Amino acid sequence: MKEVRFIQEKFVSSRKAKSVEDITRTFARLVMQGKMTAVIKLLDRDSSTVLVRPSQEVLEELKKKHPSAAEVQKECLLNGPKDQIPPSIYDLINKQKIYDAALKTKGSAGLSGMDAELYHRILCSKNFAGEGKLLREEIVVMTRNLLKSCYYPSLLEAYTSCRLVPLDKNPGIQPIGVSEVLQRIIGKTTAIFLKEEIKSTAGPLQVCAGHSMGAEAAIHTMSQVSDEEETDGILLIDVTNVFNLMNRAVALHNIQITCPLMSQYVINTYQSPPRLYVCGGGEILSQEGTTQGDPLAMPWYSVNTSIMIQSLRSHVPGVKQVWLADDSAGGGRIEDLYQWYKYLCKDGKKYGYLVNGSKSWLIVKSQELADEANGSLVDPVQQVIDEMYLPILFGHAEPLPDELSELVTLTPMQGGLGIPDLTTEAPQQYSASKIFTRQHVESIKSQSEIMNTNEHLVEELKRDLWSLKAENTRSKIESIDAPLDPELLSLKQ
Repeated sequence: MKEVRFIQEKFVSSRKAKSVEDITRTFARLVMQGKMTAVIKLLDRDSSTVLVRPSQEVLEELKKKHPSAAEVQKECLLNGPKDQIPPSIYDLINKQKIYDAALKTKGSAGLSGMDAELYHRILCSKNFAGEGKLLREEIVVMTRNLLKSCYYPSLLEAYTSCRLVPLDKNPGIQPIGVSEVLQRIIGKTTAIFLKEEIKSTAGPLQVCAGHSMGAEAAIHTMSQVSDEEETDGILLIDVTNVFNLMNRAVALHNIQITCPLMSQYVINTYQSPPRLYVCGGGEILSQEGTTQGDPLAMPWYSVNTSIMIQSLRSHVPGVKQVWLADDSAGGGRIEDLYQWYKYLCKDGKKYGYLVNGSKSWLIVKSQELADEANGSLVDPVQQVIDEMYLPILFGHAEPLPDELSELVTLTPMQGGLGIPDLTTEAPQQYSASKIFTRQHVESIKSQSEIMNTNEHLVEELKRDLWSLKAENTRSKIESIDAPLDPELLSLKQ
């Protein structure tokens, strides 16, 4: 390999700089394939995220981010009966669920070299109708067995191993894990199948467990908590490398009690350290935390943090807290926030949750400054769109006429460009978000352990809002069409 690299470096690249036509063709091809992430990267030429050439220093840095297994402290281990799950429950996983998960799976290949596009073609296209059906049936059997049977670790080594790609964060290195597409399909199927159980176990305070509009509910909650008279401030917590530092042994034990439906799958895939192959040479063992690229990493993490969340809630009840994965926020009196912070620092270490005090923020209330800042959030952005972006887009030196500015806010199907008017759209979206998340917000504010939401009511509210929005759009179209002459109207349509 050294000889190959030496010879390769001596070759002079014959590649020419990409022309505008080349970029245009690449852009169109990626859009047609639905690879929107690649499209954004193509347009973002100034991106500073680049691959790091493999070296001993890079390998050592990656090893620091994937530490050895930490000791287990017995007080972290839950005691209680382990529910026996009837194997027939998993018979509800069928070929259609695998098909749906495969369609939603995207990304590059793992160690096998088979990327998501190849799996799409085999599992979901008519090119391999019979063979694709047989393969889906085999994946169904494998998924069920991983959920209900115990496997010897060496049998799953190829399944759990993944590529590790080091990216330059400047400063530092960001490791990106690329797991096998098969593992992503099975993991996604399992996560969707167990979605309600995961949400119930994690509770309403951990909003990354699959709750609809969970992040928005967290924002609305902290905003309302901040407005309460007895609240002195909001404490935002930052942590260090948490997904690679979570105490895996503790989490593997506790999930058997907290979420037994998912426990056997997690044990099968994490009982032995997965092997991470560094792009360009080298190998690292993932001995702690979750493995990047695993669709069940976030559900497992959310379930594991629920234990810590409830412990904080019982020891410092004066703080109203909410979590989004590893990011947590608490609101209350300064004295209570200090006690909450100290307990989180002390108790979090047992679970591999290391608080980074230098990057945590305490926000105290100052209503005068808040009111002053609030009015200037949207207007400057809309001003840039109206006075710079749209005129350049249409080749004009001056802002567009009001009629044309209204027209571009419509969707392409309606004859516009889908560029929203933020001065009207932002308040509407904010109001809708508050309505849809109201029940979740109340659950967080009351620090409830149970999610008190009516999904049917939320869906009904969404339908009502969409109907109202459609009616407003029709009125806007009629007002735009009214002054147009027939020839121009036919071009618009």
